[in-house]
Amino acid sequence: MKESKELLIDAKCVAKLLDVSPRKIWMMRDTGQMPPPVRIGRSVKFRVADIYRWVQDGCPNCRPAPPGTRRVVR
Repeated sequence: MKESKELLIDAKCVAKLLDVSPRKIWMMRDTGQMPPPVRIGRSVKFRVADIYRWVQDGCPNCRPAPPGTRRVVR
């Protein structure tokens, strides 16, 4: 098995990084507004690299638009 050195953090840590509540993190995850988490057993973790890249890119919506719809970019 290949060993991974990816840093994973929980929703509480992501909330502190983004200065929002953990509840807001779960809402954003559920609506596709942020990178998807990784499940490890029953734990849900976020890749730190994904979060930093997402913020650096301006926090774009991470859920693809349904076919036949146009996404308005502001």
